[in-house]
Amino acid sequence: MSKLVVIAHELPYILERSEDLQFEVIPKSHIFGSGLDDFYKAQKSIWFGRPRKNRGDLSKNERERLEKEFHKYNCYPIYTNKKEHDKFLDGFSITTIWPLFHYFTENTVYKEEYWEAYVNINQKYAEEVMPLLEIGDKVWIHDYHLMLLPQMIRAKFPWVSIGFFLHIPFPSYEIFRLLPWRREILEGLLGSDLVGFHTYDYERHFMSCVRRLLGYDSVFNRIHLEERIVKVDFFPLGIDYERFAAGARELCQAKKSSGFTRHLENQHLLGGGKKLILSIDRLDYTKGIRVRLRAFEHFLKSHPAYHEKVSFLFFVMPSRESAELYKSLKKDMDELVGRINSTYGSLNWMPVWYFYRPLEFEERIELYCQSDIALITPVRDGMNLIAKEYLAARTDRGGVLIISETAGASKELVDAIIVNPNNQIEISDAIRSSLEMPEETQINKNKALTNRLRNYNISAWADHFITSLDEVKKIQEIKLAKRITHQIVQEISDAYGAGSRRILFLDYDGTLMGFNKDPQKVYPDKELYDVLKKLSQKKENRLVIISGRDKETLGRWFPPDWNLDIVAEHGVWTREPKGEFTMIEQIDSKWM
Repeated sequence: MSKLVVIAHELPYILERSEDLQFEVIPKSHIFGSGLDDFYKAQKSIWFGRPRKNRGDLSKNERERLEKEFHKYNCYPIYTNKKEHDKFLDGFSITTIWPLFHYFTENTVYKEEYWEAYVNINQKYAEEVMPLLEIGDKVWIHDYHLMLLPQMIRAKFPWVSIGFFLHIPFPSYEIFRLLPWRREILEGLLGSDLVGFHTYDYERHFMSCVRRLLGYDSVFNRIHLEERIVKVDFFPLGIDYERFAAGARELCQAKKSSGFTRHLENQHLLGGGKKLILSIDRLDYTKGIRVRLRAFEHFLKSHPAYHEKVSFLFFVMPSRESAELYKSLKKDMDELVGRINSTYGSLNWMPVWYFYRPLEFEERIELYCQSDIALITPVRDGMNLIAKEYLAARTDRGGVLIISETAGASKELVDAIIVNPNNQIEISDAIRSSLEMPEETQINKNKALTNRLRNYNISAWADHFITSLDEVKKIQEIKLAKRITHQIVQEISDAYGAGSRRILFLDYDGTLMGFNKDPQKVYPDKELYDVLKKLSQKKENRLVIISGRDKETLGRWFPPDWNLDIVAEHGVWTREPKGEFTMIEQIDSKWM
């Protein structure tokens, strides 16, 4: 029975110590695990990934015990060496790929040792996965940590169906070309049958890089390799729409509360015409946090009439705090919040309410329900699901989404207010416009936006991807030449032996000789000459070489005294044995 093999850097279940200090398997809040339970069951899925612990963190007995626990959830843990994993993750993945793919070239680090660790960890994943692969299986590989894995699996299992989805942006050629290992990354991804991105822009950038760096031709969204076709397409990641919409109905419209609403009421932030602006982000330099705070500061400076009427709920979730870039960002962020509050605040009003901690699901729902504006302005973001979650919680209600034009979600959410994330004045003006937008207009805009989110939810996203993967395999089967079995070889041999007059039509490129990116290098070798001479010397045979190559090249490779017919330049020129090249039909050149 075929299955879906899902491979990601981390499993949807991870290891944590319990109160008795024993490791236990617990579910992880993860984009792949939300709203996709039915999909994974239908696909008979199994998971491979890291359980957030290294091999040295557990004893052999612990690993054996926990492996049985993981198998209950169809998960297969991959344990790695800590030192090498640190170079793979904190090194190549986070300090090379992450900044480069988000256009922060000044933050990008290129180190050979990081690259070597990246190769080794990808190979480790391949070695763990391959023993469980069977004919008919589909493999779905996720994200920038494992971009070499498709080709590594393809090398051992050429028949397997492989899909890859990148959850971050894919940069333009001018950015991607800076990567020293650019060809290796592209070749790794082209081990897939289907390469997926969030937006058409990312798809277009990828195909441009493949064409300009590897030389492969493409037609529409299909890349033609020597042995098969790779499809490239975009699949905007959705959310579990009903979960957020139902959560909003229960917590907000039914007036239930997890405590956050009461806290806002106690601080006099609700009612009386007061407005709330919401920002939720992970601590990261790609999120545009500094500019967002300065834009709100500019808004307060430019519109004093809104003082004590508008508050900014500013939530930042901790991330990579030990890294210097993130320490610097946290310091700047703290100072900006302090400056805004000290300059514009009063005894009765604090402009920015700053929270540096994770948020539970119920807390997010309450914040979405109570906030009049969601301000989401990343400098670069593959998609941004916070924007979609906010809208799902505002179904049939007002509320305004302000989103950066460089967030992938902006390509879908065209009725939102879309801004340049580096333009403080434009963001400030967008805040004012949102506050002044009539509620009826807000509701109408949100209806249009949520219809798309409801229909193309996370389940539809996964179904669309797997259906496309199945389709590309069908295309490949149609395009591929029929496999020559032993029985077919015997039938051809018997027919050849029985024939008294035989004509053999022989295509040159791809049949007599293999393909090459430089066609001039594909000249006949001694083995081919020997075979053709032997066949052409038999009086029963007539050999015809057919090619799109020019007649001069073919005439040089195969002299006229050979017993060969040649059809050159796609049939424009022909030559019989011991003859000269002639045109089949004279071409009218008067128009030239």
